[in-house]
Amino acid sequence: MTHERKTADRLLHHMREILDSIQKEWGVKIVAFTLTRRASPGKLTGSLRTNAPGLWYLIVMPISLIVGDYFKANPMFKHAAEQATTLINWLRSRTFMLSLLRSAQLDLYNRTMAIIRAIITRWTAHYLAFARLLETRYALNRIVSDDVAWDKSQLVSGKAAVKEHASEAIAIISSPSFWFNIARCQSHASPKGSGKGPSGNGES
Repeated sequence: MTHERKTADRLLHHMREILDSIQKEWGVKIVAFTLTRRASPGKLTGSLRTNAPGLWYLIVMPISLIVGDYFKANPMFKHAAEQATTLINWLRSRTFMLSLLRSAQLDLYNRTMAIIRAIITRWTAHYLAFARLLETRYALNRIVSDDVAWDKSQLVSGKAAVKEHASEAIAIISSPSFWFNIARCQSHASPKGSGKGPSGNGES
């Protein structure tokens, strides 16, 4: 701990001390390191180019910004994620629907799987939420198909607002394009969520 003002020059000084210590004590050669974008590394990287030209560096950013930028990059991904969130919230708020889902899962998969809610700043949470939704796809489709066979829908009932939310969720479940797009989102998130990329609960 120190009360000294944090500057690029001071950080560079500490980094060089650490690099020298590691190379001398461990007998290894440091070839690269990472910097967080929130550290404003412009001046630091300029000094590194001059004082350590053979050293590679990688500027990383907070995972929450990566998640946000990912969804901004393609409207399709953003729309699919919003639809998934709408569906997940509806499923988790309907006890009757969860009971039907449990029965359908036991019949189809011989096991039950909880619906997971994605957290906007957690990449792994998106991966797990999308993956779980995809795992329950056939169970959800069966429930919707069975409901259509009834003279009166068991899923779309209650007050007007409740019916509207149910109809929206059923439309999402019945949309092949939704499942295709959410599978693409899950595929893109998979390397990161499985630990091969940015951490799900912090920074790279």
